[in-house]
Amino acid sequence: MNSSPSNMKQPLFILLFIVVLMTVISFINFKSEFVPDFLSEIKIARSQSGEVKIISKTIVSIDSNTKDTIRKVIQVVVPVSQMALPDTFSVKNIALFGQFFQALDSLKAGKKKKIRIAYFGDSMIEGDFITDDLRRLFQNKYGGNGVGYVPVTSAVAHFRQTISHTFSDDWTDYNFTKRGKKKLYLSGHTFLGAEESNVRYKTVKKYGPFQEVYLLHGPGNCTLFMKADTMQKEMNIEGMNFFNRTVLLKDASVKELTIQNNTCKEVDLYGLSFETERGVVLDNYSFRGISGLEYNDLASDVYAETASAMPYDLIILHYGLNVINDTILNYHWYESRFDNVVRRFKTYFPKATILIVSVSDKAYKSKGIFVTSPAVPALVCAQERIAEKEKVSFWNLYQAMGGYNSMVRWVTAKPLLASSDYTHVNNGGAKKIATMLYNYIDAAYNQSKISDSAQVTLPQKK
Repeated sequence: MNSSPSNMKQPLFILLFIVVLMTVISFINFKSEFVPDFLSEIKIARSQSGEVKIISKTIVSIDSNTKDTIRKVIQVVVPVSQMALPDTFSVKNIALFGQFFQALDSLKAGKKKKIRIAYFGDSMIEGDFITDDLRRLFQNKYGGNGVGYVPVTSAVAHFRQTISHTFSDDWTDYNFTKRGKKKLYLSGHTFLGAEESNVRYKTVKKYGPFQEVYLLHGPGNCTLFMKADTMQKEMNIEGMNFFNRTVLLKDASVKELTIQNNTCKEVDLYGLSFETERGVVLDNYSFRGISGLEYNDLASDVYAETASAMPYDLIILHYGLNVINDTILNYHWYESRFDNVVRRFKTYFPKATILIVSVSDKAYKSKGIFVTSPAVPALVCAQERIAEKEKVSFWNLYQAMGGYNSMVRWVTAKPLLASSDYTHVNNGGAKKIATMLYNYIDAAYNQSKISDSAQVTLPQKK
């Protein structure tokens, strides 16, 4: 028996009614945990546009073949005036830094030898960008030296300025994009060498000589040949756990360290850690092209054994550039999966303060001009919801940079703060971000010393 036309249209009318109702609710100041604002990301993207003007900018580049200078004039959008931003450009949930502040107190009182900070991120922090300046700010105030974790090989070793790092080309790098059957370390890498594989590290002036160096490695017994300046020796490496730390240098003053693999062809190596006996150690765990969701796939004992041997006091998670898509404004799919990443770090590092740093501003070309991608504020909202759900701290880097079209302003600033890809910051921009973040944390720490109030006075945005 055939249905009547009216019956066939009824489901369509119901669906249309629901869509209209949800749209109306989204434009009313009605807040309920049971009735979500389905258009929140779109409204945020529109509300931050502000008054703008179009200017011309000349980009200078060098032709790689002819070495000729090429000048290209492009049009960019620049806000006429600085917009008034809500207070979310500061660190939210700063009160959750209590454990980290207690660790700083213990360090200052001599009850704790080291503070450990892990900064996880994508290409935004590769080459020790942001982390170098943040590390130096902490070390200048609380002591310590050394660059912390450095992998065995690195795709960005040629432009990293905090350590000189060279290596032979016969290392095998198992990682997030070339996993094989290897368990990966927290860095997303595990290295396996051939008999003649070698790696050399040389100090740079700003960090001074190597004082305390550890080899991070997997289970097994083997020997490495080590040369530290003029001193040469064979090192016995032993370990039963997934994660082991073997002392290579202690109370030293070494400018150059070379390691040759010898009999460690079957032992997984993760990298070296350059530290001092006391003070702050900040590890850069950068991995180009990832979203951070890869940390859902690491084995539980990777987290557990690392936390046992090298517990962190502060863990910073900074992702997003490889998540945003200019045509997508809904990131609930990412929210649900990254939420689990945060939960894993909370589980295995229970004494660590966890801070989510939002995606930075990113511009794309629309109708011939560069403007903020509408996906940026949408993803920032999703990242903030993750922090609220998991009760961890959150820093809105997008708004700290200046909000809508801030990347355009950074690209056209004098001096320049970002590169002409309208995505990544340069050295100056990295230093600015690190300084802003450090100042918020430091101001909150100082305030906690003079008041038990939950209200914290943070630096004003300039």
